[in-house]
Amino acid sequence: MKSYQKTSSLFTFRKGVLLITFLGITIAAFFFLTAKESQNYGTDEVDLPPLQTTRKEVYDFYKIRFLKDGYPGKQLKDKIAPHPLYGAFVIGDYLKQYDLTKDEKYLHAAVKVARASVDRMEQFKDALVFWYKPDMGLTQFPAKFYSGLTQSRYLVLLGRLYKVTNDPLFIESSRRILESLFIKQSDGGVSKQFHSGVSIEEYPNEIPLYTLNGWLTAVINVKRYTDVVNSARAKELFQQHVESIERIIDFYDVEELANSRYHLSGRCSLKLRFLRDFRPIIIRGSVNIPKEGDFPIKLQQSKNFYSNYIRDKKDVNANRYAVTTEEVETNIILSMISFPEENSVSFELETSEEGEVEVLIGTGDYDLFSERLRPTRWISLGKFNVSKNTPKIWVTIPWHKAQLVAYPTNFLRKIGGKNYNVYHYIHMKSMKTLYAYTKKEKFNKYSLKWLRYTQKWHEMEPYKSEKIEFRPLGQGLDEKN
Repeated sequence: MKSYQKTSSLFTFRKGVLLITFLGITIAAFFFLTAKESQNYGTDEVDLPPLQTTRKEVYDFYKIRFLKDGYPGKQLKDKIAPHPLYGAFVIGDYLKQYDLTKDEKYLHAAVKVARASVDRMEQFKDALVFWYKPDMGLTQFPAKFYSGLTQSRYLVLLGRLYKVTNDPLFIESSRRILESLFIKQSDGGVSKQFHSGVSIEEYPNEIPLYTLNGWLTAVINVKRYTDVVNSARAKELFQQHVESIERIIDFYDVEELANSRYHLSGRCSLKLRFLRDFRPIIIRGSVNIPKEGDFPIKLQQSKNFYSNYIRDKKDVNANRYAVTTEEVETNIILSMISFPEENSVSFELETSEEGEVEVLIGTGDYDLFSERLRPTRWISLGKFNVSKNTPKIWVTIPWHKAQLVAYPTNFLRKIGGKNYNVYHYIHMKSMKTLYAYTKKEKFNKYSLKWLRYTQKWHEMEPYKSEKIEFRPLGQGLDEKN
């Protein structure tokens, strides 16, 4: 009996030792992983607590690495670039951890990153903006710009920090950030007047893009800021944009593909075919978007993909393009903001002889893994006789031949080995949020309709791929990086 008790006691003791060892290993593993996370992003090097481990895949995708002042940048090949959006992501992360734990270290961390963010912003007119600059290596745009989406994220976060800390820096900075959303696009800002209202552009392009994700996110952040600090100016902005979105939200719906459009404007490939050795000189070209204006076609290759230009990398005269081949391809931007009115394109040629030119538009099918329509076939828009006395070509572009120019959302965002559609879910959830705020039935209609679309994807031919994940990825991936 005593022998049994001794054996039983020994067994119990060993179990206890094993349990304690297991717990010790588990705790050690936790701290190891936390330390590893910290080393990955560099939080420990700037006296900041770790970021949420639940968002590790997202932060790995963003290649976050902290700079010396506590600002989170993007790790590029040769440098860490201070990505304007990343500060907002990290402030939001620390505020969420503070809300969950009430641990002051997370609040102090949010304050530190917020101060580093404000320090990197610059005055522009009466506003405070965080510039995206060409030398950052973050965008393909050739000039500096600021983003309506990025600005709006700081707006609501700084408003929240003011409420918690009562630090006047945050309320004053937030007010000046709000002003950036009122600056007209023509003055270098992001506010764009159009025939049915006003939009917030994600970035100020010569030809407005009407990016739905950026516009909706900015407007919702303005409303959240209003709720936090009770800003009359923010209320005015929110109401103005809600009415504008309601008027044109129908244009974003792509029922035949069970999807929504990312932009209302998009890239189109247009080809000029010069028949029977006709070789004129192109002296100018233009795209007309009704109610928007005329936008010139540059005769040289452009670094801005969202502009009109001839696709030719040769060093050519900016004022004259001598045709030397049978075909000349152009990159032009069309916009559904004029729908149902059609866009049109014109060219003026210089020639001493008569000739014939055929205009063709590139078309193709929807591709899950493309951000734009990539032509797989060409459709003729007509043939035109040209001479010294009649040197102009003018052609309208029927919408049924350009349905995918304003391209639907895609599954390009790859995280954890799977491709996700980020933006359609943001569109859908934003409609639901706007309906909750406004009770406007059109927002409810698209919230439900776009949800039903996602439930159809698994049975629709364009979406049959083992590479994609149908469920939503989550928040925080709503801007190109």
